[in-house]
Amino acid sequence: MGSDVATNLGLQAIALPGYWVTTVFMEKLGRKNIQMLGFGCMFILNMILSQLMDDEAGGKVVAKKGVSGGLLIFIYGTAPST
Repeated sequence: MGSDVATNLGLQAIALPGYWVTTVFMEKLGRKNIQMLGFGCMFILNMILSQLMDDEAGGKVVAKKGVSGGLLIFIYGTAPST
């Protein structure tokens, strides 16, 4: 139970800056542009992450999954929140 709470807090800590980025750039870029950019980035990152899932387990692959997953969570906090 304790690790679930820590995991959820960690994921929220990654997603929250995405929301702040959206609020900063909302007036400059517009809602539609932010959503299109965000959903396009999510598509590309999901494709990369799905290819990494097929690779064998290794230190570099695990690190790449962590980076891709972290970016995805950041983008999830950005694009859909408009």
